[in-house]
Amino acid sequence: ANTNTLETLNLSSVFCDNEAWKVLCHGISSNTTLQVLILEANKIDTSDFKVLAEGLGKHKNLRQLNLADNALDENCGSEIAGIVLMSSSIESINLRCNFLQAAGIAPILASIKKNFKMKCLNLRRNKIANEGAVLLAQCLQSPSCFLEEVDVSYNSISDEGGVALSNSLTASKALKKLTMSDNLLANEFAQSFGESLKSTTILGEIVLENNSITNIGASMIAAGLKVTTSLY
Repeated sequence: ANTNTLETLNLSSVFCDNEAWKVLCHGISSNTTLQVLILEANKIDTSDFKVLAEGLGKHKNLRQLNLADNALDENCGSEIAGIVLMSSSIESINLRCNFLQAAGIAPILASIKKNFKMKCLNLRRNKIANEGAVLLAQCLQSPSCFLEEVDVSYNSISDEGGVALSNSLTASKALKKLTMSDNLLANEFAQSFGESLKSTTILGEIVLENNSITNIGASMIAAGLKVTTSLY
């Protein structure tokens, strides 16, 4: 039977077999009041997700989708993008610890520029590397991107991708928190970030722990900190 009251559904670590998964996806697609869906740590792969995505596009009220710790790869990008486009209320998508890579996040970022309600995107540990960081930077610079919080930790992003993201900070009209911990960022990024700090007015928090920034790089960031008024 359908329910007209369910708003949050947490199905983390349920590990359904194929038949049970199809039944579950049908049930999810039949519910029209769902606002928060958590499917963390379910070993969901590309074929599983395609079954789910068909129904999720119907959820006009869906605000948060958590697909962390699954097995989504670059072939899932278009389906995730479709959810962003069809779910007019979507605000937050957690894709932490998947295998999307740059090719997978490209269509997602394109769809985000067409949905002004998208605020939070977690891409932690997705192998997006510099190519993905550059794509994200281009998205953040777009006047139609309203992302406020982004996490790209553990993605092997070095100075090339880091500088692109740093440069995007001055153009972003919405980004308040950027997490870039546990990457390969070094002094070239630090110099760029220090300069960006001087002119960014929105960014309130950035997380850079466990990178390769030396004392020289830290001094460059410090120079920017002396004049910025945005960081909390």
